[in-house]
Amino acid sequence: MMQDPFRDLMNLQERMRRLFEESLQSVTSKGTPSQSWTPAVDIYETAQEVVLEAELPQVSKEHIDIQIEGNTLVLHGQRELAESVGQQRSYHQRERAFGSFQRRFPIRSHIHAEHVHARFHDGVLSIRIPKKQESPARRIAID
Repeated sequence: MMQDPFRDLMNLQERMRRLFEESLQSVTSKGTPSQSWTPAVDIYETAQEVVLEAELPQVSKEHIDIQIEGNTLVLHGQRELAESVGQQRSYHQRERAFGSFQRRFPIRSHIHAEHVHARFHDGVLSIRIPKKQESPARRIAID
């Protein structure tokens, strides 16, 4: 299988962006992370579709918004801090981030935006984006 240098560069760029975002997350004096987070995402492609799978634990499907803008998939959502009213907690350590997120994923294939299907199960969002079949190459006769 031949490596795609453009895809490798895009993967490197995404990893650098995530590393930069994670390094900027500030910690308050109480040891709680800032109110932003970036869910982990896998994207793969088959002959028929592009599939995006995002880890969204403790996010309700009502707080997830998926949009297709041209050939870009936009994923927006929010994970809320769930604390019982009237229950005081004294955390020893708190590392899980809460708040809203937005991620944009360019899709390099021609897609059928009207046939996108999303499924949310056990904290994993799976988005299936069918690809349009490209026209086969053909020779053009000169008149």
